[in-house]
Formats: sequence, C-alpha cells, structure tokens
Amino acid sequence: MKNIITITFFFTGLIFLSCNKVNSNEEVLKPETKGYASNELIFPDEGITNIDGILHFNTTDAFFKAIDYLTAPEANIEKFDKKYDFSSLATRIQNTMDEIGEIKDEQLRMAITRNYSNLVEYLGEGVFVPAIGGRGYTLIANPDGVYYVKGVKYTITPENLIVEFPDAENNPNRVTQVLEYKMPLSLAENVKTRGIFPTKIEKLYYDECYTTSDRKVFCRVRIIAYLVYEYNTPYSGYALYQYRVSVQMSAQKKNLLWWDSYQTNFTLQGLQFKTTTQEYPYDVTIHGPATYTHSGDVNNFYVEIYIWGTGVEEWIGGLLYYPVVFPIFNSLQLRAVSRGTSPCGAVINHNVLPAFNNCP
Repeated sequence: MKNIITITFFFTGLIFLSCNKVNSNEEVLKPETKGYASNELIFPDEGITNIDGILHFNTTDAFFKAIDYLTAPEANIEKFDKKYDFSSLATRIQNTMDEIGEIKDEQLRMAITRNYSNLVEYLGEGVFVPAIGGRGYTLIANPDGVYYVKGVKYTITPENLIVEFPDAENNPNRVTQVLEYKMPLSLAENVKTRGIFPTKIEKLYYDECYTTSDRKVFCRVRIIAYLVYEYNTPYSGYALYQYRVSVQMSAQKKNLLWWDSYQTNFTLQGLQFKTTTQEYPYDVTIHGPATYTHSGDVNNFYVEIYIWGTGVEEWIGGLLYYPVVFPIFNSLQLRAVSRGTSPCGAVINHNVLPAFNNCP
C-alpha cells in the first residue's frame, strides 16, 4: 500500500485586498540589492536530469541551487528550460491565465476558473494569481506538478507538498500528515502545536492594488517555505527548508466594460521588511530598502527574497516531529508600480515610517 507524507509548503494568514482609486484619464535588470542564499547568481548546470519530462535532482544541493537561480529576478528561465528540454508547471499556469483572460464576460471567467482551481485563482476585474504560491516550485515541477529529489517523488498542489517515498510499501508505519495553509489562519494557529501562545494576530499575507480610471496594478506578498526530506533510515530523517518572501505583480487595463490582464513592465520600489519567528526571536532578517525592475513586457513580475535556512526539523517514523513554524513580518513596505500607473502604485505600509503614499 502506497504511503504518503504531505507537507505544507507555505503558510498564509488573513487576506487584505483593497484598491485605491483615483480619477485620471523575460529580460530583467539586475536589482540594486538582493538577499538570496548565495551572493552570486549561478546557473544550475549540474545534478539535474530530465526523465520523461520530469526533472530529477540528484542532490539536495542541486535542488536548492535551482531554486536560488530560478527565483532571482535576473534569472534566464528560458535558458534553463532549453538546457533541460523542459516544460514547467509555471508555463501551464500562465497559458491557462492567458486563455481564460480571452473571455470577456466576468461571470463566465469566474465559472471557468473554478474548473482550473488547481492552477489559477481569479480575484475579479482581470486579476489572476497562481493557485500554487511558490514560484520556484512551479518552475521545477512538470505540468502535473511532479519532480524528484534523490529518488523521492514530490507533487506540488495548491494546498500541500506531497512526498512519496520509494520504500513506502515496505514501511507501513509511515503516516499521512496534512498541514492546512489555505484557510485564513491566525499566528496563534500557526504556532499552537509548539506550545507557544502569542497575544495578537499578525498579517502573514497581503494583497493590494492601485486603480486609475483605466489602469490597475496588483501586488501579492507572502512567505514561502521550500522543503526537502532527507531520511537516514526507513523510520527517521529530517526536513531541510528555506524561507523566502514572495512578491507577485500584475497589471490590468479597462476595455469598454471589462478589465483585462496585459503585458507591461514593472518596478517594485523601496521593498524593505523585517521578519522573525515567535519560537526563535533571534532569527531576525532585515532586507532593503531595495528596488527591482523589469525592462521587458510581461504578464507577471515575480520577486522572491531569501530570508534564512537551511533549517532542520526532525522526522520520526515518517511523521514531522515539530511542525514548521513560519516567520512573520515585523515590518513590510513597498510600492508596486506598472508603466500604466507610473509614478503611482499599490503600497503596503506595515510598521514602517515614514509611510509610502500611492503617488510619490
């Protein structure tokens, strides 16, 4: 009997979506600052093979190096796909967004998107987001969400990262574990299994947009965990993980009575944040302020910033002994600008002064 372990790959808290409206008629530039696992962007040309359209990472190091490269704003994703003759889940997601976006009826868009809930989420008025939040996962997974690390099969879904061990049939003691992330959970629910009782709810998930009479820019920010399972014996092992702050930007324009997503260039201005955890308050990451730009026209602009890792969580009998506790934002600030809304954009101000205005 096949046995499966399911890991949550990122945690989201309360969703905050607001559009500030005013009345008015992948070549990437190198960012000013970056906070990735390595100070040097290295193309992942070792330890990866394509077998029947599925990427196999021979080592944990090869996996994390691929994530480091592919989530950097200046990454040449086309070069990566060409080298490994690979078609990714990210490509399937973008193609699905484009196809649904061709439909001009808002209600029909909503209805059809529900049939592709494993790929995309539609927030209305032309705003699409990937159902799978980890950009890096979608770039290394095949169109069905599958990849392998050291012979272990991983499947990424909108809710979980599913891990299937090659020796599972010989080890019936392995159990299935499901850690939900999709619901709007509070920080207390994030850490209650560790015996920690915070006194307030923190925002772990942000949606913001800025709208003019005919242009809009949307921004989503959250924290992602990239995990790899390492097992020492059939009954014990540990999980390696890295945390990253993920930013997705998209732009929309109004055509007659409906909004359409369209290709444009983007600037992520003044991104700065401070993250920590309730469990390990000394694990503090401070980033920025830094500005990231995209010189070519694209549907979506993604930036992922490495926070910290690789950490270790013990596994006993195939069960995660301690659930992974995600970092929280102590502070966060940015302005997301598209060409159509420039110089104005969507802003997030969380515990940072002076606060950004939509227009500088």
